Amino acid sequence: MNSGGPRDFWERDPNPVLRPSEGLRETGPPSPRSLREPYPAPGSYSADHRGAQGTYGGPPPAQGPCAGAHTAPPAPHTAQPAPGAANPPPGAPPPSGPPPRVGGAVAALVVAFLTWAVPLLGITMGLWFYVLVANLPGVAFAVTALTKIPNTSEVERFIRYTWACNFAYIALSVVFAVPLAVLFLMMMLVGG
Repeated sequence: MNSGGPRDFWERDPNPVLRPSEGLRETGPPSPRSLREPYPAPGSYSADHRGAQGTYGGPPPAQGPCAGAHTAPPAPHTAQPAPGAANPPPGAPPPSGPPPRVGGAVAALVVAFLTWAVPLLGITMGLWFYVLVANLPGVAFAVTALTKIPNTSEVERFIRYTWACNFAYIALSVVFAVPLAVLFLMMMLVGG
């Protein structure tokens, strides 16, 4: 394996065949002897170098401190459904519970309403233009996400829009909250 760059890690053979002299190593670079030794041709292994399966590419003979720890190759992955994930029989009621991502849409809606704190504080202080900082698009996107519940991709899209609006209006609220805080402190100091 060439270690020339980061792509080599991802493009390496996931099931490399070890040389007979390497045995089972836990860590560390290959020995200089194993680097000089070429790969044997298929079928050229002697009987003592064959693995449990007795073929080229089988597991190497167990040697060293972890001898016998792993003698069989891992079982191949099969795409069988889990026992509890089987399809329900026809006529059975659908599973109960909320559809996926309802919680995310509701959380985005709650945060969208919480971003109205700064505009409401400004309006109560008589600064009517603080209504411009109200997160109306975020609330509208969150309500739209809740109305599109069966369609997962649409719900995900509107949840992303809602969070984008929430973060933008939170940043805008910080900009507008600083003058309100200064004005409130001056009113407290003056006693007005």
